[in-house]
Amino acid sequence: MMAESTRYDGKNIEVLRGLEAVRRRPTMYVGDLSDRELPVRLLMQALCHAADSAVDGECTCVAIRVDGAHVDIDYDAGMPLDPAAPNGDQVALVFLSALAGCHNRKRHLSVGDELCEIGLAVLNAFCASLRVETIYRGWAAVYRFEKGKQIGDAPIVESSERDRTSISFHLDNEILGANILFDRAGLNRSIDRVRQLLPELLIDIS
Repeated sequence: MMAESTRYDGKNIEVLRGLEAVRRRPTMYVGDLSDRELPVRLLMQALCHAADSAVDGECTCVAIRVDGAHVDIDYDAGMPLDPAAPNGDQVALVFLSALAGCHNRKRHLSVGDELCEIGLAVLNAFCASLRVETIYRGWAAVYRFEKGKQIGDAPIVESSERDRTSISFHLDNEILGANILFDRAGLNRSIDRVRQLLPELLIDIS
């Protein structure tokens, strides 16, 4: 007697929310997880908003500090805190949590195509922890994530500081295994490419 075939219908479909899909199927978004260039590719996504702002002269300098699998990035332009359609989340939050959110909101698509390969949200999904502080036109917010999930609220408060963004993240060895360290030569090549595209942008890296 032939065994009864397994039924597959809507009940079998699991809807993954937020960045869980990226963490569950990472190779679909970045390819080979053992690729030595992958950590550098992920790091470069953190520069896409800075580069987009630099085209208009709003961002003039970027500082990058790399320590093992941990990276700190600071630049003198704020991620926007304006509400974004359709749900009213701040643009900065869309950048960090919606797939292709930063790419789709580029003012200069050429920068998006060159530098925003997989996006800030994918970087976020690959991090054990990520923290972003943005100060934008008199307002400030701090966003915190662990393994792609937002931790706590991010109230928007008034600020008298100049516009800036600080991004700190630590790559997650649960996804990348031992491949969480940045190839120095590959990082230098990628930064040199940004310098060629945006010669007025000062980039300091250590």
